[in-house]
Amino acid sequence: MLRDVTASLADPCTILAVSVTTFTKVPLTGEIELQTSDGMLKYAINEEIAQTLASDLDRFLSQS
Repeated sequence: MLRDVTASLADPCTILAVSVTTFTKVPLTGEIELQTSDGMLKYAINEEIAQTLASDLDRFLSQS
């Protein structure tokens, strides 16, 4: 069972696995699934959000 919002803000859960599914190519839409220590989270994504996420992850990885 997922924790309530207050608890999740205070103590982030650990991401164990990530999966991305494409629903349509034009416009580009899909779903990102995050398997966490508390369960599965699913979010709808589009091309704009995917590009932002990729950019943020590139910045994160370049700090190592």
